[in-house]
Amino acid sequence: MTAVARHGEEVAVVIDIAEHRRLKGDIPDFARFLLTDPNWDDEVEFDLHD
Repeated sequence: MTAVARHGEEVAVVIDIAEHRRLKGDIPDFARFLLTDPNWDDEVEFDLHD
């Protein structure tokens, strides 16, 4: 892990890609979540035609 500083203040961290993947886990992005047809528990209807 390496800290990146700007004007003496740490503003970012650079980590190994393997560590990033381990920390991230298997979390789908938002688009993939919506495309998997989540189980909506309410009666919301989406009007795609304006």
